[in-house]
Amino acid sequence: ELAKLAKDSRVPEYLDTYGQVCYKLGKLDEAEKALNSAVEKQPESAAFRYHLANVYLAKDNRIKAKKILEEILNNSKNQQVEQIEEVNQLLKTL
Repeated sequence: ELAKLAKDSRVPEYLDTYGQVCYKLGKLDEAEKALNSAVEKQPESAAFRYHLANVYLAKDNRIKAKKILEEILNNSKNQQVEQIEEVNQLLKTL
């Protein structure tokens, strides 16, 4: 019941949470869809983008993951990015 509410939500934070749950459960296509929606609704969120990059890595789409991680770093000068160390570490693996 709660998952359906989050999945169909227009609230980006709910979509992000739903996407993270799907990611952890291995439902990568569903995670990608939810996280893309969250990013579309709140494109300035580095956290949402970071979560989406992790999904792309899990789907072995290194090109999309790298692009998102680089965008996070490029935009981090204008905002506080909590995951900056994780972003840097992931980029080193690509």
